[in-house]
Amino acid sequence: MTVEDFAEKLIGIAADMSREDTGAADPKRKQPFSEERAEAFIRELGSMYSEREMRSEFSRKQAARILHVFFLKVLDWQDEDWGECSSLRDIYDCRICANAIAQVCVKGIMHPVKRTEFGIAPILSGEEAEEIFRRIREI
Repeated sequence: MTVEDFAEKLIGIAADMSREDTGAADPKRKQPFSEERAEAFIRELGSMYSEREMRSEFSRKQAARILHVFFLKVLDWQDEDWGECSSLRDIYDCRICANAIAQVCVKGIMHPVKRTEFGIAPILSGEEAEEIFRRIREI
């Protein structure tokens, strides 16, 4: 899966979530889908990745960064306290990724590969991506 494919799938999920009758009591789904917000997400990714990188596979830390931008720009989800995620050994191996990793971890969207390690370097597999999509739909 490429960055571009991953982003397109996330936008599709956001649009689907907006069409579902979630009820006003669900604060995480309060924001109706917006083409403008989706475009802002794509622009942000364009500033983070070259055209070549957009068409390439990507690591778990990159997945966390993409998801974090998606949460903020498209879903309007707020950052949460890092909680236990702050103790992951590799969370600061990528300082620019640390908050993004903590947010996907604390929200339950991505899980650490070990109890004490997020696993920033491995390429995100198709199976992992599908699991991420499932978890977002279930929130």
